[in-house]
Amino acid sequence: MKKAAIYIAILAVSCAGLGTAAGVAMEKRYTAKHLPQIVRSHFAREYRPFGRGQADRHPQRKGRKSKNASRKGPGILGRLSKQLDLSEEQQQQIKTILEQARQNAKETSKAFKNRLRQIKKESSSEISSLLSPEQKEKFEELSAQAQRKRQERQKKHKRHRGVEERQ
Repeated sequence: MKKAAIYIAILAVSCAGLGTAAGVAMEKRYTAKHLPQIVRSHFAREYRPFGRGQADRHPQRKGRKSKNASRKGPGILGRLSKQLDLSEEQQQQIKTILEQARQNAKETSKAFKNRLRQIKKESSSEISSLLSPEQKEKFEELSAQAQRKRQERQKKHKRHRGVEERQ
């Protein structure tokens, strides 16, 4: 009985040791093969050299244009033209419609943002009217702090997307 327990313990330790050795060997092989990709992905977020575009930071994107530089592929008009076999006149009319829709969407977005700002100001003033002078002071500090955090997030988001700040 004791002999069997000893053999089982030795077998378990041997399996654990061999499993660890195999895991280390596989990890070493994988790392040796994929090291450049691992390093790039690890440092891609921290390393942001000034004045360099996405293609320079990411070698796999070399030769590609930035998303903001130009649209990829034919776009809606190109796809519709190809799939529906549109005439030149139809293409021009659809192009005009799409440009108007884009402009309307921009205007609607602006109006929506302005309305949200207005609602925020109204609610802040209503809240402020309910507070004591000490509470108002603290409320204003909290609002200013929230505004600073929001601006920091926006700056960080712009940097993350590769947009340079201009001041």
